Amino acid sequence: MSAAEVNGKLVAASHVKVLTHTADPALVVKAALTLATTSHLELSSHRDIAIQAPVQAGGASVTMRYGQGSVAAGNTATIEVSAPVQLNSSSSYLTNLGSDASASVGHTIIMDVWDLQNMNNDLSGTYVLGADIDASITAGWHGGKGFVPIQYIDLNNDIPFVGTFDGLGHTISALTIDH
Repeated sequence: MSAAEVNGKLVAASHVKVLTHTADPALVVKAALTLATTSHLELSSHRDIAIQAPVQAGGASVTMRYGQGSVAAGNTATIEVSAPVQLNSSSSYLTNLGSDASASVGHTIIMDVWDLQNMNNDLSGTYVLGADIDASITAGWHGGKGFVPIQYIDLNNDIPFVGTFDGLGHTISALTIDH
């Protein structure tokens, strides 16, 4: 299916599902996609998904089902993102590994430095960047020490971040950490 065909179907309130056949090892997005605000794009692959062109999701929903050729346990399928997936705070982003649907994961979308800092409130959460973040404001935080590293620190021990974080092709720039 061409990008023009997919884009033409991504109108308000639509649900567009693009899937590979069992003989195709991967689903590759090679041309830009733009979703209408209330649309839902579902990419479903027997094996891997590769995003090689921008996906402008805005407030739409994106679901990536990968490794659908086998159950989640032992499944080594991946999602590779080399072009940005642009989300916003009203978007939804879900991934599902395996045909058994037991590994569906909803992701918290990080849109700014405050969302990023709030990751300290859930160190086992699943996060994605929805956009590039200019973190230059953090230089003035905490008396010049900047951003507090993502971990919980008490008097007796450090509790590390054990969740997942996917940049979805985005960057964080000018982040100050001096703790």
